[in-house]
Amino acid sequence: MGELPPPPKHEGTDEPLVYVATAPNESVANMWSGILEEHGVRCVLKGANLRAAMYHFTCNMTCQIHVLASQAERAKEILAPFLETDA
Repeated sequence: MGELPPPPKHEGTDEPLVYVATAPNESVANMWSGILEEHGVRCVLKGANLRAAMYHFTCNMTCQIHVLASQAERAKEILAPFLETDA
């Protein structure tokens, strides 16, 4: 019997994820995620895909956006125009 192939190399990092913004719903979070990725900033959405887990429409559930600590300032700069309020 042949040997198993070696596990794939993991190109991860030990760098922590940090919170940068909260989107008002999953649709907006996905839009912001796409904008960040267009600028080379990868992100994680926390709170996304709850619709499937909860079996009902969750259009008003917020979604947090987290990025690597080294990219947090850049992510905040990119998202700033979307986070400004008319206060």
